[in-house]
Amino acid sequence: MSIKFLLDENTPYALIDLLESGGFTAMHLKKIGKGGIRNGEVYEFAEKNKMWTITRDADFQNIQKFSNHQVAGIILIKLTLSKTGSLLKTIKRFLDKYNDKLSEKFSPGKGFRYKLHDKMLPGKPDIRNTCIKEVFL
Repeated sequence: MSIKFLLDENTPYALIDLLESGGFTAMHLKKIGKGGIRNGEVYEFAEKNKMWTITRDADFQNIQKFSNHQVAGIILIKLTLSKTGSLLKTIKRFLDKYNDKLSEKFSPGKGFRYKLHDKMLPGKPDIRNTCIKEVFL
């Protein structure tokens, strides 16, 4: 069974192609006519369809909101270098590293949340390193 992703309206359409070329199923909220829906509705849609949510919306880092829903998980993108090319490279690297965990079965109310962010490299103020923070719920 293919891993399914729900892309929040604040993610680029190019992410659809990247995910589908990797064998995943991807739906973008705007492309399915759900642009502008409230975060609770995003959770409900992801839960109903057993999907991971990919978003840039900081509201999704609130663990209390997430734990009440049985979504597969959330990938929160917090990158300073947010151009589409940088974002796609980060997501590709993330999928290469965590693909096995994304397909694991979770018990109700349990799941994963990943936060993709960048930080300054020590001694190199103009160079950033993308970090992936794994949070078990």
